[in-house]
Amino acid sequence: MQIMRIFIVVLLGLTTVEANAKIILDEQAIEAGNLVVRVFGSGGSVTLKTCPKCPEITLKIDRKTIVLVNGRVVALHSRINHHSGPGTVIFNPKNATVRRLELYAKE
Repeated sequence: MQIMRIFIVVLLGLTTVEANAKIILDEQAIEAGNLVVRVFGSGGSVTLKTCPKCPEITLKIDRKTIVLVNGRVVALHSRINHHSGPGTVIFNPKNATVRRLELYAKE
């Protein structure tokens, strides 16, 4: 019986912690029909529009950005300099830096 009481107290404590937790969203994703990728030095940029009449959005690429082409991880400078085509961008909205860039290209 003593073990059961300790278990219940522990469960109640965990529930209280979870109830007071804050969810912080630090990533956003945009899927676009035409991403324009420019690479220079150890970084670059991605420019895109979320709709035809929407303003362009430019996000930064840095050395931490993970780049995938057709589902395969590639080096930042490999085959993507001046890429123009569909893709998905996962980025940090606070500093507009791309965390993951997924490009879809014809092979």
